[in-house]
Amino acid sequence: MLTPDLYSELPGPLEELAQDLEEYILRDVCRRLRLAGEMTGTAEIQMIALIEQGKSADEIQTALKRMLDLSGAEISEMFEIAARESLRFDAGVYKKLGREPTKLEDNDYLQATVRAQASATQAAFRNMAHSVGFAVHSNGRRMFLPAARALQYSLDKVQTQVLSGGVDYNTAIRNAVRELTASGLRTVEYASGRTDQLDVAIRRATVTGMSQLTGEIVKEQMRELDTDLVEVSAHGGARDTGSGFENHKQWQGKVYSMSGNSKKYPPLKAKTGYGNVAGLKGANCRHDFHPFVEGVSQRQWTDDELANIDPPPFTYEGKTYTKYEATQQLRRLETAMRKAKRECIAFDASGDEEAHTAAAVRLRRLQEYYKDFSKVAGLRRQPERAQVMGFGADSWMMARTGAEEYYSGWSKDIGLNNSVKNLAKYYDIKYNNPPEYELLKRYARGVEAGWISPNADFGNYKAQYSRIQTEFVGKTAISGTKIEGQSEHFMQRVLGTMVDPQKGAVRSGVTLEDIADALFNAQRIGQAVTRSDGRRSVKLYGARCVVSINPDTGELIQTNPRKER
Repeated sequence: MLTPDLYSELPGPLEELAQDLEEYILRDVCRRLRLAGEMTGTAEIQMIALIEQGKSADEIQTALKRMLDLSGAEISEMFEIAARESLRFDAGVYKKLGREPTKLEDNDYLQATVRAQASATQAAFRNMAHSVGFAVHSNGRRMFLPAARALQYSLDKVQTQVLSGGVDYNTAIRNAVRELTASGLRTVEYASGRTDQLDVAIRRATVTGMSQLTGEIVKEQMRELDTDLVEVSAHGGARDTGSGFENHKQWQGKVYSMSGNSKKYPPLKAKTGYGNVAGLKGANCRHDFHPFVEGVSQRQWTDDELANIDPPPFTYEGKTYTKYEATQQLRRLETAMRKAKRECIAFDASGDEEAHTAAAVRLRRLQEYYKDFSKVAGLRRQPERAQVMGFGADSWMMARTGAEEYYSGWSKDIGLNNSVKNLAKYYDIKYNNPPEYELLKRYARGVEAGWISPNADFGNYKAQYSRIQTEFVGKTAISGTKIEGQSEHFMQRVLGTMVDPQKGAVRSGVTLEDIADALFNAQRIGQAVTRSDGRRSVKLYGARCVVSINPDTGELIQTNPRKER
């Protein structure tokens, strides 16, 4: 079983890829629109349109390929994490029965199931990526416009409006930009004609895949545990509208019979709508279930706790909200903020300062309302759900005072400004140097989470990372394990921080010389330990530090200074 929080969090990296692609295409098309708008004669515009359309289509295809290349590894990792977390959740029941919990690496059927679900999701991802575009209106009807044709369509529309004498070029380009940003990047099912925001479609596909995977895992566990019972998960803010199984709040957190043959427990399908798009594990449902062994398992929620899982309704600006209604209001606000952010990005690319400023003001108001409503509702804000750019903080704040001004402050705060001096350099790394951009994101995540001091500086982070790759990776540690790579957490431990986000104290970094001593001249080698995620680690004790390494993958996991004795 997966928790509701994991269903929310695991698809995040794939959504980020989709949002990066959306930003890239919007910037590309709107920048080329501006270029055409700077031309003078009609013939000159038509000539530049032909040239730019070809370039735009080629670069969009390149961006799509880059996204698909990155998504394969993300999907495989996501499904393996989902499988291991689902198995880990029920390990306690096995132990109470004196049995060994199921391990993914020991079960050929589950391994095949993970690969099959990951492959199916990758196929769905490819289909969506190859059918991306915009929903536009032409001759009074709504139509789907492939991304590669977006520039030509917009240029044609601009030309038509200008030649009709109704508007000038600037207004016509502004209208074209608004039409693209109102749509956002979408994917289409050609059979039905239905379109969805690409990141929304990707989240739905990945959650569906994970749900199907955990369903197969639970069935295997039920067979091993010889039980027909399952317990459904519960969470605050569950859907409390509708009747029957459409009202998720009324059936969450309880025990059911999978077969429906129990006289004591109600049937799962009839009560929860399992298998129905509006029921358990249906569209946008974060509920799951796990095996329940009567007399051994304990319910996660009592009936009293379920009855009081949500706080009382509250009133905001004269309207009363339940927790479920409040979460839906947050989703609507996040959608509106994403649209305003798309406008900021697109108008910035098209050079329309007036429209960019108006979009920025609209975005600020929405952000303030979102923050205040979340506080009154007592709900955790999820700004990543309103994100457009893949790197988070820069998009979230971009429109407040202008991209350059924001980047200057943000890069200084996290120690980036010495090595990536301006926004142009940042974008150059983002789009033309994927390995360095991945390092930059790792560094920024570490600083923003408090694991790395901003005084460390990204240039130093990059240099230390490179030294580890050059001096350690490819060599064999004293334990006999060949070093194959380093984890994100390892670099955080190397650099250290002034205030540990968990302990609140100074956490010193570790020098590469001390790490080398532990790796190749350890005073003591610890026993292999299996962590909660199923991965193994071995500790190498040097004179001044301890280094943990995965003996199976060769990945350097973490390092800590040894206390003075």
